Amino acid sequence: MKTRIIRFVCLLALWPFLVSCDQEPLFYDISMEIPPIEPVIGGGPSRIVEYGGNLYVSNGTVWEYNSASWYKMPSQPPSGNIKALAQTTSYLFALGWNGTLWRWDGTNWTSIGTGGTQPEQIFGVGTDLFAGAKTGAAGTADGYCILTLNGSDTNLFVIASSTGLLMGAASDGSDVFLGILGKGVVIATSPTAIIPGSAASIIGLYKHGSVIVAVTTGGALLYYDSLNFNTLLATGSIFSGAMASWSHGTDTMLLLGIQNSSGAYGYGYRELHWNGNISSLSSASRSLYYPGEGSPSSVVRDIQYTTAIGNHAVMALYVRPAGFSPAADGDGRPIIFASTVKDGLWAYRTRDGRPQWNGEDNGS
Repeated sequence: MKTRIIRFVCLLALWPFLVSCDQEPLFYDISMEIPPIEPVIGGGPSRIVEYGGNLYVSNGTVWEYNSASWYKMPSQPPSGNIKALAQTTSYLFALGWNGTLWRWDGTNWTSIGTGGTQPEQIFGVGTDLFAGAKTGAAGTADGYCILTLNGSDTNLFVIASSTGLLMGAASDGSDVFLGILGKGVVIATSPTAIIPGSAASIIGLYKHGSVIVAVTTGGALLYYDSLNFNTLLATGSIFSGAMASWSHGTDTMLLLGIQNSSGAYGYGYRELHWNGNISSLSSASRSLYYPGEGSPSSVVRDIQYTTAIGNHAVMALYVRPAGFSPAADGDGRPIIFASTVKDGLWAYRTRDGRPQWNGEDNGS
């Protein structure tokens, strides 16, 4: 009884503050919270890739997006249970959990020889596919190799042994860079020569603007200056390796997926206000922002991030390029897709007249 009386007295004391005009932002934030939507693609989806004008993602089953809706790809890879997708100039590739590799040419699936290895990661760059495969004891850097597939070939071949697991591939237009967990970053034509400044804990590699960038398991973001990798910033975040360039008008940012971080919202993704040109780097640009915290931003208001995708580890990001219809959503910002670690495919788009992060529900 005494406890209830104390609670009542405390409520009376707080009531003037709760009903004052100063609480309007609080009630506005509450009004902006949006009921969650169950994603049409559940589980832990793969990276999202574009091939032949459509988008593709896999959660075991390959899904296709034709600018109107997501649907199960009518012709599935024969082995099923697909863990990863990659695209080259001419083909879509699908990697099974059992290490089988398939190539789609728009009509048929073709089996790709893996040379007795078991690929675990695949990345497409231009006309070539790169794969990281297990060859020895699990958990050892020397138990992996890097393979490639050129053009229309049907068999992977090894370009480097005892490498560590391949975690990313990107090109600056002249060279192909490969990020290797346990080693660092190399150029594909010299796959044993670690580029100075690159870290052994590489977990993601990407071309942002005109610059190759890499993230590490230790929370560092690195950039390549044509000779060495340099630290752009060091954070307390655990990056997932997901990265995507975002542009709206004259504004450009780099989005970075987060597996875990200190602070109130330890997941989701962060924004780096940088256009991807080394000449534009400054101390002001070397900060990560929560979406909605700074300007520009990928969301209209931070509450649309913190109460939604900010609660989920983001493992892949894809920003709709200008060539897609629609590339932008109702508020003019690009549509963003995000694969979460276990809660399905999410998207930032306008639903019911409100721009929002939510489970992707086959909205247009």
